Amino acid sequence: MELDITNKNYAEAIKLHHDILANGELAAVSLIEMCKNLKKMRDEKLFSAFGYETFDEYCEEMAKIKSRQAYTYISTYEKLGSAFLQSNANIGITKLELISQLPPSDRIDLTKDGNVEEMSVSEIRELVKKSKTQGEQISFMEDQLEELKKTTSENADISEKEKEIEALKLELEKTKSALQIAEEIAESDEPDHSSIPDAKLLEIRNEIEKEVKSAEKQKTKEAIDKAVEKATKKAADEAEQKAKESAEKAKIEAKAEYEKQIENLKTAQTTADSRAKELEKQLKLSDTKSATAMVYFTAMRDDYNKMMQIIDEMETEDKEKFKTAIKKALGMFLSNLETENG
Repeated sequence: MELDITNKNYAEAIKLHHDILANGELAAVSLIEMCKNLKKMRDEKLFSAFGYETFDEYCEEMAKIKSRQAYTYISTYEKLGSAFLQSNANIGITKLELISQLPPSDRIDLTKDGNVEEMSVSEIRELVKKSKTQGEQISFMEDQLEELKKTTSENADISEKEKEIEALKLELEKTKSALQIAEEIAESDEPDHSSIPDAKLLEIRNEIEKEVKSAEKQKTKEAIDKAVEKATKKAADEAEQKAKESAEKAKIEAKAEYEKQIENLKTAQTTADSRAKELEKQLKLSDTKSATAMVYFTAMRDDYNKMMQIIDEMETEDKEKFKTAIKKALGMFLSNLETENG
């Protein structure tokens, strides 16, 4: 096929083509992220932060998705992994969930040629059913062999049974040979599974899938542990830094308050000394008792006014204590005056 770049619609077509590819990639990423996020919400029970007791309640009431569908997303992600989902996101979650039930190599065979897009959900479901049936057949054959062995040990006349056992042994030997061939093919660059019975491949694929899952879980756990360790260290460092800053700030504030109190005391002492000298000077200049009394009265009034100014700057609790004491003292002074006048 040749491209006609002179066509007037070529520019619009090429732009639209790139948009389609980009949106396809976004759809794949969105599918993977939804699967991962639902799995994390369930595994870490983060739904409890919203007040839900179960993951099912969260799905139905808050996420607005059927819990069964949520489990389908999670199960598909766990079985297929991010890479497979991204490569085949265009076929939809329903088909992907069915494909996840197949052994790994069957999944690859089914999706590598792109034919799965043209297959219906019913056709894929039939393939899954057939794969499971083949796996059950070999399991049933092994159960029969074990049952015949048990019967043989209890019955002396086993000529017919031995023939059946030998026949089954022969079948198992063939199976083992097929499995060996499968292993050799699996290790080659271009595997060809056409000569291996599908039922025999089931066990191999299941074992490979288990090993892959185990490796993925270990890798995920190591990544989580590393992230937790990093976050914990960062939080500890930040907390230590904040504690140092708070302690330094408290120290500076305490020092400033202490220096302020010292300065206030020095000022009060200086003021008191000045007033004492002034009072002494006035007393020396006074030549009558009335003048002397007036000096003391003026000093007492001034002291009272200054004392009330200081009290007004105190905390409420201390302020009330001093005012109560002043009231008692004034009451006592008044009582003494009335007694002397009487």
